[in-house]
Amino acid sequence: MRTEIPKNNSGFDYEKILGEFIDMLKEKQGGNLLSVYLSGSYARGDGGKNSDLDVFCIFGEINAGVLSDVGFCARNNSVSYESVEINSQCMSLAEFKSDEFNAWSERSVRALDSVLLYGEDLCGMPSKSEIETIYKKYIAEIVMSIRHYISVDEPKEKLTHGKIKTYILKPLMFALRLELYCKKDIFPLSENELLEACGSDKKFLAEYFYDKEKFDKDISENHKGVFEKIHSAVLAML
Repeated sequence: MRTEIPKNNSGFDYEKILGEFIDMLKEKQGGNLLSVYLSGSYARGDGGKNSDLDVFCIFGEINAGVLSDVGFCARNNSVSYESVEINSQCMSLAEFKSDEFNAWSERSVRALDSVLLYGEDLCGMPSKSEIETIYKKYIAEIVMSIRHYISVDEPKEKLTHGKIKTYILKPLMFALRLELYCKKDIFPLSENELLEACGSDKKFLAEYFYDKEKFDKDISENHKGVFEKIHSAVLAML
């Protein structure tokens, strides 16, 4: 489990903000606060001025009062809420370890994609068979999303980069990272690392995620061909 936040180009002191958040939360919750993890773009080193600070807070017990304290600590730091949002997911330890909440906690991948900011590492290192099961579940869902856009024949004018990035490309980047860990024993974090790690058959998927101009150009020229190509590449990951 990593404990150092990679460098991000956000324009503000994200480490200071996270430190303030945790210090206030410790003061309010004491020993009930067990662990805090940073996930998402800032944990990868891709955080920018429009990125949220995504954190997982694990408590011994959780109730409305705990959640209210989390909200207070998220809003009362040295940078305004309008400038950066601390997006908190909160669970009790029992929930974090339960099968019912696993879709939210994703314990098996937390060790790979998160940074432990405070407390004990509650995740442990998963087996590659566990990771493979998770990324193939993601891929099956992504395949169905791609098929939706192909089968409804949505006009290319409505196939915006933002929409396809949200529903297909963003979850696909996560699945690509997990697949690379299983097959090549690497877990690329940043944009450049992911682009370098992808083989020639999948690199265009990452390029579509990071390069809006390339995506828009290809969609404008042949939107059906783009989705067919994406579908074939993603289906091959199963």
